[in-house]
Amino acid sequence: MSARLLDDRNYDDLEYIYRIEIERSTFLTLEDRTYLEWIKAIIDFYQYDSKCEAISSLENILLKVSSNTLIYLKALNTLSNFYSLVGREQEYEANYSHLIELYQTKNLDHQEFLFGYIRVRYNYAHYLVSKEKYNEAIQEALETIELCKQRQTSYQLAPLLILVGNAGAKFLDREQVKNYYIEARELCKIYNNPLMLMKIENYLKELDTV
Repeated sequence: MSARLLDDRNYDDLEYIYRIEIERSTFLTLEDRTYLEWIKAIIDFYQYDSKCEAISSLENILLKVSSNTLIYLKALNTLSNFYSLVGREQEYEANYSHLIELYQTKNLDHQEFLFGYIRVRYNYAHYLVSKEKYNEAIQEALETIELCKQRQTSYQLAPLLILVGNAGAKFLDREQVKNYYIEARELCKIYNNPLMLMKIENYLKELDTV
């Protein structure tokens, strides 16, 4: 459930579940405790604007868990996102390179690793858009879309298609952009994502008024 809440950025419900887990967490493994620390850092950063504390917490997690573990990859990816959001771009880019190296050693037949890798690459494409590196962002997103199709997963596929549509507005033919939005819209209908569907409908309306 927490994975879905994270994908939906539903931090209110995520915090509610976190509180329940903390209250009954008498006998937790190190990995479970670390997972809850990771969740708390996300809540602190986005819900309470405690950015420094959240970043420190994740940096400490990375010092005490093995880089071979899934929670290490999750924490490193989240820390990378935090770095990019507070303007620590060199550290973000170093972490991104490290994440790619780590995922190259993983078996992407395992869903957790596959989804994590797709998430890292989507985040990087999003980062490139924020730096107005639109061609590079489109290239990164298209490669990741191809990976999704090869692996027969729809995970992050709609956001990737939207990203290509948005980033390609300056370079791609209007019909090409529209097709990316339409493909994303169909996925949102299939997987019942009304919030993203609303965004796509707005993008399509804006495109029709151009």
